[in-house]
Amino acid sequence: MEKKRKVFTPVAQISLKTDSKGYHLDVDEEKYLYRDVVGLIKGFFIHVGLGRPNEMTKEDMDEMIKSLKKGTAVIQVQREAADLAKKLRKQKLINKELEMKLKKYEW
Repeated sequence: MEKKRKVFTPVAQISLKTDSKGYHLDVDEEKYLYRDVVGLIKGFFIHVGLGRPNEMTKEDMDEMIKSLKKGTAVIQVQREAADLAKKLRKQKLINKELEMKLKKYEW
């Protein structure tokens, strides 16, 4: 029997607060509480996913946590953020070109 894959939906809003109980992560108005940093990081990967097209596996999360301990996670996240920014710039250019074409053909 095939395992159904969860459809990826982009995250609209993320909020993180701390208090004496732990870390409160709000993702698109859904609230999660984590008692320690490792739990928070795993929860962040599960609920936010860093823009990946599918959900992260346990192995992906473990690899990311190891890279956090080594200090390479920041580099990885920066690389992903730069890649997403590049894609966004390209899409904005495409949108602008399409808008110009539409204006050209308006009555």
